[in-house]
Amino acid sequence: MKRLARYALIPTVILVAGCGSSSKASVTSIPPVSVTVAAAATTTTSPATTAALSAESVVPATTGTAAATAPPLPTNIVNISVTVGKDSSPTREEKVKLSATVQIALLNPTANDEFHLHGYDIEQAQKAGEQGLLSFVADKAGRFELESHVTNAPLLILVVAQ
Repeated sequence: MKRLARYALIPTVILVAGCGSSSKASVTSIPPVSVTVAAAATTTTSPATTAALSAESVVPATTGTAAATAPPLPTNIVNISVTVGKDSSPTREEKVKLSATVQIALLNPTANDEFHLHGYDIEQAQKAGEQGLLSFVADKAGRFELESHVTNAPLLILVVAQ
């Protein structure tokens, strides 16, 4: 945000007076009065808003527009972690509800690998020792194998049901 200072300017008034009874007009001059106005620092995000304000205006710190809100985060997130050779097994089953957001963290600590989730046809290539993430919405019911294309072994079975 920009920080802008506002200054109020008060014009100097010079009065000119003339007398109608004399053929010569006399001019009386009032000496200029000097007025000092202290600057008030105000935070704003819009230069156009600043230009439209008068000296007497009080401006809040925001421009008056509502702040943008982020969409709500899904509440039905299922996190699954699979490390090849450690907690992977062809008999391991992970059950999730239909329409849940599924995030599977994948790791093969010893070799480059490519993981494949059958039925959803999602693949994830990973370098050895680096963790990958398979993220999707479970919008198909059934039993789905997650396998390693390096070992061709099933790592787990994902069961999606109501």
